[in-house]
Amino acid sequence: MKNLTLLLTFILFSLFCTSQNTRLTEKKWFVIEIADIGGGNAVELPKNYTNFPFASLNLYNSVSGLASSNNYISKNNCEKGFVAHINYNNNNINGSFSFIDFNTIENVGNCNSNDDSMQNFMNLYIAFFENYSTDTFNYHIQDVYGVDNLIIENSNGRRIWLTENPFNWVPNDITQKWYLHKTIINGVETAAPNNLQNGFTTIELDILNYYNENVSGHLVNINQIFNSDACFGMSAIFDFNYTTQQFYLYDYTATLSECGNPISNNFSNQYMNFFLNHLPGAFSYEINNDNLIITNTTNDKAIYGRNVLSYDDNVTFEPKIYPNPTSDYLYIDLINDKIDTITIFSVLGQRIKSSNTSIIDFSSLTNGVYIVNITTDKGNNYIKKITKI
Repeated sequence: MKNLTLLLTFILFSLFCTSQNTRLTEKKWFVIEIADIGGGNAVELPKNYTNFPFASLNLYNSVSGLASSNNYISKNNCEKGFVAHINYNNNNINGSFSFIDFNTIENVGNCNSNDDSMQNFMNLYIAFFENYSTDTFNYHIQDVYGVDNLIIENSNGRRIWLTENPFNWVPNDITQKWYLHKTIINGVETAAPNNLQNGFTTIELDILNYYNENVSGHLVNINQIFNSDACFGMSAIFDFNYTTQQFYLYDYTATLSECGNPISNNFSNQYMNFFLNHLPGAFSYEINNDNLIITNTTNDKAIYGRNVLSYDDNVTFEPKIYPNPTSDYLYIDLINDKIDTITIFSVLGQRIKSSNTSIIDFSSLTNGVYIVNITTDKGNNYIKKITKI
């Protein structure tokens, strides 16, 4: 009898798992609007760029059929949402589900009048499910220019429209690695320091359409990542506006370590504050002669190029450095120049070793990230991060 019970449990578990629609459950969905069937009486998600830019829904592919939803939180102690358990009824892109239980979440102690529009929307959104939680909800997944959209309908003739990508997709001409060349702060132009011997690395900016594969087996996110790295690191997700050529930054995180030189430290702090002191935006941008120019709300500018800043624009200096990561030897091949000095630094700007040969022995170094600074016979510098494993 015990074996029969285990067998039946296994069969039910298998049927449940195979019945899941991974296009439905292996995503985080972002709410766009609530409307009557056919699009009438549509209420769009309000865009509060300061506090609540998004409302999200997770439908997890698990035995419990867990579902959760809330504001995309940019403010602590001010959110609404729900958690529930659900039954999925089939595995097609056209399907249905019903709730086993439904529990609302509310934490509004830090909300203020600026949050009313989002809070009112969340009340309407939660009621869409809660008021009909004993009924069956139909859903349909629709591909819109390569991005999945989810339409859920309740028994009262209303629908919710959601998307796996809450952002406008970033154009290809900006989604790449950029190198900071200079800043203009309060009208004062300052070139990015390019002297690693004083503990400074080239500042790199990555603007990416980022696709994050399964997290814990059931979650897929599509984000836009705004990431910069030098002596410090900072990253954020952002909302892009083609029409105004502006973007807003959210979930900004930054870590700052000493660059090893006062000039470099001051520049790093100034550059980080160029963004940090003007969140969430809007920052404007333009691409002019292969330069990316970002302007903050006080008209300060950060100017980037597609290549590492060089003091000799007439020289092409693109050495091959490999392998990266390395466990023992690093090989350096110059194209137009000859090696003068190669210096290895820690990420804190400490000089580790120097050489004038094209083969560098990393085998004795502790695992981690190092900075390689190459000076050539023509006075050119090239800086590269190398990982020792």
